[in-house]
Amino acid sequence: MACVTGALGQPQLEWQVSSAPAVKPVGYSTTFTGWEAASPYRAQYGPAVVAEAGQAREESGRDWWQAHCNLADGGYVTAGYTSYVNWLPDDGCPKPTGTYPAYKDGIATFFMEREDRRRSATRQAMARYDAMGTLVWYKTFAMGAFSDVVQDHEGNLVAAGSSMDLKATADVPVHSIYFNPAASSPGTTVAQYQCTPDRQRKMSVMKLDGDGNILWDHLYHHEDNILDALDKKSEAHGLIETFLNGTYGYRVVGYGAQNTGNGTPWRLFVVDLDGDGLVEGKTLHTAGVPGSVDAEGNATIGWRIVRTPMGVGEYYAIVGSRILAATQRSSAFAWVTHGDQSLFFVDTKESAAIAAGHNAALDSKWWTVLPSWYGQCWPTSPRTEPPGDTPS
Repeated sequence: MACVTGALGQPQLEWQVSSAPAVKPVGYSTTFTGWEAASPYRAQYGPAVVAEAGQAREESGRDWWQAHCNLADGGYVTAGYTSYVNWLPDDGCPKPTGTYPAYKDGIATFFMEREDRRRSATRQAMARYDAMGTLVWYKTFAMGAFSDVVQDHEGNLVAAGSSMDLKATADVPVHSIYFNPAASSPGTTVAQYQCTPDRQRKMSVMKLDGDGNILWDHLYHHEDNILDALDKKSEAHGLIETFLNGTYGYRVVGYGAQNTGNGTPWRLFVVDLDGDGLVEGKTLHTAGVPGSVDAEGNATIGWRIVRTPMGVGEYYAIVGSRILAATQRSSAFAWVTHGDQSLFFVDTKESAAIAAGHNAALDSKWWTVLPSWYGQCWPTSPRTEPPGDTPS
């Protein structure tokens, strides 16, 4: 959505669009066969089906743009996730008949589900629009979501988020997915672990050309061995293009889990990549964030990384949130660096001057008390890309 100033100085809507996939790709259908006693329904996996033309907008499963950036040609690119009703990807894994959870009664209405309409798994999604909001292309990728997107100095698109897929599924162009690629081991594929039952989502970074064609697609984790990382989560929430030591690359922020299970504390995870997505450095900050108190059980998440106007050079601000295990109270933080040098760290619950008027609001909406530069349209790359939306 873009705004122009009206005669009375009030913003006026210039255009607004709502996009969703027009067709279902090749995959598996699910068929409702009845409720079980405990309220999930029994879903029957059908045979692989061909793309269904003319999928109505209201029959899209769920769609959410989580980030956008302005393009050099005046257009826009958005990134997030979507899903297809009663559909699962052809990922090479067995699809036996079984019982799968679904929402019922009131909560089903809230989530727009019913017995014959299951939202199904989310897919990474990206769309490109021209300056007038006309859709240029809309594409979906792995099981997961994108959280941020930038256009780099070469005009390519780089998106970061999470993915459950360790290999390209049948609905995505054939390509290799590499795990923690580095100059010493650039070609580590993990497709053989795609059907591992307890695998968890991984930090995903994908580079595409302006037409949405995949240039590379990599997964990252603080564990170097995929066998140690399979059942531990990692996820990206923000990225920028960097220019360190005369070389372009990317810095990605998010979180990583040290142990298995949903109750495992998340830790700030920062990854530096070169232009080909090869790891140049990665750190899971268990206790190394300046000024933080990361006792066992505390959770720290990096939500966005932006450039700051503090001076000439590579000044970055990572903004995020922490949850203290002892109190279960959340706080917001900003960590500012110059290249790899830490300049300062401020936390809304550890600085009385900042926290005085904000603690009550912070517990319900942590992003309302982020430093004033958060969300400003300062460049996320050496060009002029905005950081994207605030969290939703």
